[in-house]
Parts: sequence; C-alpha cells; structure tokens
Amino acid sequence: MRPRILTYIIAITVLAALALPTRWAAKEQKQDPPHYTVIDLGTLGGTVSLAGGLSNSGWVEGYATLPGDTETHAFLWRDGVMTDLGTLGGPNSAAAFPPSESGQAAGAAETSALDPNGEDCFGFFVTTQICLPFLWRNGVMSPLPTLGGNNGSAQEINDRAGVVGFAENTTSDPTCIAPQVLQYKPVIWEKGEAHELPTFPGDPDGSANAITTRVRSSATRVTAAHSLSRTMPCSGKTAH
Repeated sequence: MRPRILTYIIAITVLAALALPTRWAAKEQKQDPPHYTVIDLGTLGGTVSLAGGLSNSGWVEGYATLPGDTETHAFLWRDGVMTDLGTLGGPNSAAAFPPSESGQAAGAAETSALDPNGEDCFGFFVTTQICLPFLWRNGVMSPLPTLGGNNGSAQEINDRAGVVGFAENTTSDPTCIAPQVLQYKPVIWEKGEAHELPTFPGDPDGSANAITTRVRSSATRVTAAHSLSRTMPCSGKTAH
C-alpha cells in the first residue's frame, strides 16, 4: 500500500503542474503597461524651448529662448538644472543632437561679425552674423574651423570628442536658395581640425549628422556622413 504522505506529495505536484500554465497566462494578461513621466525642462527665461538629443547618462541638449523671445541659446540639462551654453559673441546659438555621455555638447553659435554675403546661418537664425561650429566642454564654448568659408555647424559629438557636422568652403553654389551663397560639405573634426567628407554623388553639398562611439578611424567613425536634409538651403539628396 502506498504511504499516505507520498500520495499527498504526488497529488500536490500534479495540481501544481496543472496550475502553472494558468498562472503564467494570468500574469501575462495582468501585466501593467509601461509608465512614463513627462518632465518640463523649462526655458532660459523666454517662452520657447526644444530638446534635441538625450544621452544614456541623462544629459539633454537643446535650445531655448531668452527673456523677450528675441534670442536663442543652446543649453544642457540634467537633474533639473538647465545650463546656458552662451554664444561666440553674437546673439544666438543652438544645439539639436545628442550630447556625449560626459556632458559635452556641439552646435552652432553666432559671432559678433556680420556675414559678408548676407547669409543667415543656413536659416537657423533671423540675423546675418557669421555662425561657427562649436564644441562645449568643461564650461567653455570653443569655435571649430570651417573649410575656408564663413559659416558652419557641428551636429553630434561622441565620447572621444569626435564631432561631425558641416562647414562652408569658398565656392559659390548656384543650387542654393538665397541668402545662402557658399557650398557646405560634411565635416568631421578631430582634435580641433576639420576633415572634409564626401557628399552624395552629383550633389555638391552635404552634412554629417551622426557619429558612432566605438571608433578606429575616420572611415568608420561617421554613420551618416553623406546625409543632407531637404530643409537645408541648397538642393540635395539623402544618403546614409
């Protein structure tokens, strides 16, 4: 005769085995949807701001208006604190791509000098000051060189301070929409030096908009070296 305790154990095991699929199904059905929190980052005293990029470490990069909404400055935000990155002497600056994990940022900032061709920083701002690509780190905004022209813009930065964007050369481009006059090429800046990247075949203008973190050389560093936004002031195509 089978011992009573063994019979109980067998019965409990069978019941548990039969109940498991039902419990798993019920658990899957009762899973709550993911919850999100919307955080108002604020502004720099004006009424408008835009968050352009987010790092895994919680840094947010963007731009916001100052009191009166007539000037725009790039900012970095983290843990409730918005830092005004300033300009290069002019009224405006902007940043719209992800910052580095250590809180370094890149963008475009106006200087105090007027553009000799009357350009408006690729339509970014309503003024006609020269705008330069910038790298911001350790509280200091530093200009990056162009390809000989007057204007340029840095887009994204990686954790090794490699920066990509675009910059003007000295060649006039008839495909551009006024007031844009000069060609602009995709650029990678390494250790403060500008290196021109190729454009889409048959297109004289372009922009590098993304850069990887794991790098070995300039050839593998840029993930979107040829991309040209259709909102830019010269005709173009988009490539990746």
